[in-house]
Amino acid sequence: MDATSVTRLAGLLAVVLVAGLSTSAASGRSLFLFKNRTAFCSASAWNTSSGFVGCSARINGAWRSVILSHNGHVVRGRQPAPFGSGYHQLRKRWRGGPFVCTRARRGVVCVHRLTGHGFRIDSRRITTT
Repeated sequence: MDATSVTRLAGLLAVVLVAGLSTSAASGRSLFLFKNRTAFCSASAWNTSSGFVGCSARINGAWRSVILSHNGHVVRGRQPAPFGSGYHQLRKRWRGGPFVCTRARRGVVCVHRLTGHGFRIDSRRITTT
């Protein structure tokens, strides 16, 4: 993935998350909202080539975000989590398509099962693999 593609993907994070919230029920797309502590996440269309898992958290007073795409690319951004009451508490783990997300002490860890790439997000930082 080149720098231009990464920039475009990072810039579209908020649009994708908000659009997913408003259109998923009408279009029949898969959407699952979950949270753990300070991390708010959205998994969308996980069984398609356009699927992703994206999470946002307030880190040092500013919103930070990260997306794990269906092809295993990880992109960071600065988008807030969409506000709403539809977030489910992540109890243990969530699986969808190639993604697995689990609870972390202060946030969430998501991994792409095929590539091994992923991220951890909490109130202190975002780390990627």
